[in-house]
Amino acid sequence: MFTSRPIEPAFRAVVAAALAIALAVGTLIATSGDASASTKATTSVTISSFKHPDSSRFVSGTSAVIKGTTSANLKGKRVVLQLKKGKKWVSTGYSAKVTSTKTYTLKFKPRGIGSQTYRVKYLGNANLKPSLAKKSITLWKWIGLAPREVSGDLYKDDVNMAGRYFSNAIVDYMSYYSDNGSYSDYNLSYKCVKIKARVGLDDGSDSGLKVRFKVALDGNTVYTSNSIGVGSSASFTKNTTGVFRVRLTMTSMDDSYRGYAAFAAPQILCKGYPAT
Repeated sequence: MFTSRPIEPAFRAVVAAALAIALAVGTLIATSGDASASTKATTSVTISSFKHPDSSRFVSGTSAVIKGTTSANLKGKRVVLQLKKGKKWVSTGYSAKVTSTKTYTLKFKPRGIGSQTYRVKYLGNANLKPSLAKKSITLWKWIGLAPREVSGDLYKDDVNMAGRYFSNAIVDYMSYYSDNGSYSDYNLSYKCVKIKARVGLDDGSDSGLKVRFKVALDGNTVYTSNSIGVGSSASFTKNTTGVFRVRLTMTSMDDSYRGYAAFAAPQILCKGYPAT
């Protein structure tokens, strides 16, 4: 009678050998993978300078330049510029090629307001590890003054001044009471370093109307214009560092005439939005 008992030990030996081979191959593959990962070369990226070419401040929408160096193995490779938004890093769309002297230059236009953090990163490849360098800046932005009004007589409107159209102006109608001065107060909330505007009359004002304009920062007058008539205008820029509130005043020199006086395109340079 046929029986399988005599070949059972041999069968078990074959199975054991097959398992041993499988385990050996698996170990070899894993070891090979670890070795491949460990053979990637280390790279480095540094930021040497981060500057605004025209000013000591970074201003939204104007040029900025980042310069830096890298390790020798990144010659000819590209580094990318990323911006931190919340907890994520997002692409700015800007990149630069590393030169034969291991340097790079990134020219771009930052946009926004307040603190921003950028990083220059080499993304890595099959043979090279990624690397990066980070830098934070304060970004300033020119914003409209009109929405910051606290109280007063002036209001937002458009004007034609000395042949130019301004869609954004702070105005008042000069009439019999205007020789006492019309004014409004605006918040800067200690967040702004400059204020600028053009002053004058709307081109539809009476020919005899003359108006004087003043700017006061926390009660201190820093600008007083000459008496300005129709067809003329003047501009000013004043430092507002450490200022909480600004007052704009316009005063008619003769209440016999009528017309609109205006602070045209009034803007403030700020690192954050003042209270409204």
